[in-house]
Amino acid sequence: GIVSHTSKCRLYVPIGSKDAYSTSYYWSRFGRIIEADFSQGTDNLPSGTNMVDGLAYDIVSETDGTVMLTYADEPYKGDLVIPETVSFDGKKWRVTNVGIDALSDSPELVSVRFGEAVESVDNISFSGCNALETVIFPTNLKSIANIKINLCPACGKALIVDLVHLDFIHRQHLRQI
Repeated sequence: GIVSHTSKCRLYVPIGSKDAYSTSYYWSRFGRIIEADFSQGTDNLPSGTNMVDGLAYDIVSETDGTVMLTYADEPYKGDLVIPETVSFDGKKWRVTNVGIDALSDSPELVSVRFGEAVESVDNISFSGCNALETVIFPTNLKSIANIKINLCPACGKALIVDLVHLDFIHRQHLRQI
């Protein structure tokens, strides 16, 4: 059967196939879909999670120096700025992706500003983020696999989502709770 808690699991896929997996109903449930070169086997797959200021980043490509934000130690509070770069292992990494449900279940999260290096967002969900008022996506953002935002009319707040520069959304779901 299908693993029930795939949002925290890595799925390594062949280079060039990430979009297909990200839009597939079952495969898109994996929290970290990472393109990898399997021509030399599986010994050289990108390594594990790296923590920086309470946020977890997985290496997407060591060659390109890119990482994805995957989760936080604790729920986000207040205003979150996803950085353009993070440093670990003696190297500066560009944050180019945000993984599935990396921002969900943070009831005190008020706003999110994505760093300009973020190009892709995989199955982003703001469910459980009842205080959320503003989401600002970067001008470099190329695609969102899915976006799920629970709007709370009882909260009496308007949610502002800036998607002006976005070229492509696979599916968009706005659902009131």
